[in-house]
Amino acid sequence: MLRITVKRARRIIMREMIQRLSCILLGIAVLLSWGCGPRPPGDYPKTFPCSILITKSGVPLEGATVTLSTTTLPAGLVCTAITNDAGIADVTTLYANFSRNGAPRADYVVAVFKEPYLPDEKSKAEIASLSYTEFNAYQAKRQKQKAAMPLPVPKVLHSPVTSPIDWSFTGTGERLTIDVDEYANPAK
Repeated sequence: MLRITVKRARRIIMREMIQRLSCILLGIAVLLSWGCGPRPPGDYPKTFPCSILITKSGVPLEGATVTLSTTTLPAGLVCTAITNDAGIADVTTLYANFSRNGAPRADYVVAVFKEPYLPDEKSKAEIASLSYTEFNAYQAKRQKQKAAMPLPVPKVLHSPVTSPIDWSFTGTGERLTIDVDEYANPAK
């Protein structure tokens, strides 16, 4: 016959109660945390795959920043991308700190910007080793060089205010192709 002392029986019962209570509390914690966390705003528009090909004289332009601007979508919505080595910019939409691939259907003004490349730029390690005076001299030299260089993208395309490129994006897989040289000498 199995003999259990009262003291031992109480310990077994307490251990089982603690285990059950722990499981119940864990279950409640999981249920309460289910669905918690930030969610995109309810007015975040549906996005569709969107890509833009940027070329210069027919050659893909790498490292150009493309921005789509519209007044028909919620304020604060930003559609932007940077071109890859094939000149393709796959657009991402940012709204209320949430990003989604693609862009909403809308009528956009397209702006394109690219910094001139200076071939003699120093590495980060070289810049970090410069004294304050040397750094200022280096920066001033770079600014003069940049000012003397032709812009890779015509200035008219740098801002949505001045850009003549309008695009109705329907979200059906179309790709906009822009050759920036077509805007080098805008009609006056």
